[in-house]
Amino acid sequence: MPLGNKLAGLPALQSIDRQINELEAECRALDARLVPLENEVKKTQTELTELEGRRKEARKNLGMRELALKEKEARLLKLDQQLLTLKTNKEYATMQTEIGSAKADKSALEDEILNSMSALDETDRIIGLQKEKAARAEKGLAAARIEIEAGKGRITELLARLTKEREPALDAVDSRVLEIYERLSKRHADAQVLACVKIDTGAAGKLEGASCGECGVSITTQELSRCMQDKEVMLCKNCSRILLLQ
Repeated sequence: MPLGNKLAGLPALQSIDRQINELEAECRALDARLVPLENEVKKTQTELTELEGRRKEARKNLGMRELALKEKEARLLKLDQQLLTLKTNKEYATMQTEIGSAKADKSALEDEILNSMSALDETDRIIGLQKEKAARAEKGLAAARIEIEAGKGRITELLARLTKEREPALDAVDSRVLEIYERLSKRHADAQVLACVKIDTGAAGKLEGASCGECGVSITTQELSRCMQDKEVMLCKNCSRILLLQ
């Protein structure tokens, strides 16, 4: 049973499908734009959390040092009071040595506290900068989402229109041809299922050869003849696209 002119409806159907394919790819590309922005937001938040954790630990350590300093000050006060009660030079000298050692410990601890406070100030400064960085990342992500949602809204409208246009285009194609077309569409990610036959003629118009318009593989005279008879769907033996005579 001949296919008649039902093959003629394939270009229109493919044109719609290729537009749909391009729009869907555009939609995926829009979604992909969000990924690095979302990752940046997560990264800045993670870094901020780590910095705040370090600050919390540093403040805890500072508090412990300040408590230790108070204990050393109390001990020094006690030693000074004990010094006044001593009666022999030996006891006095021993106590002076102990007081000197306690003062050295106190001085070293005060230096540690000063260094810790300085480090905390620097951490607070870095945290402030990190908060600004995180805010910028979140702002950029929010702006991108608005822009992308607008783009996807436009794509959705176009896809809805093309889907409606596809229904009559499907009806214009023979069911047997359509089955082959749909099967091949799954194999070609770009939705390019048709390949126009390129016919080469000499100066006198004599046929010199034919080839697939997509991959360029030669088409034999017998295969070309079968295409012209329009009785079957002919596929390129190389790229598996439907050969179509224009």
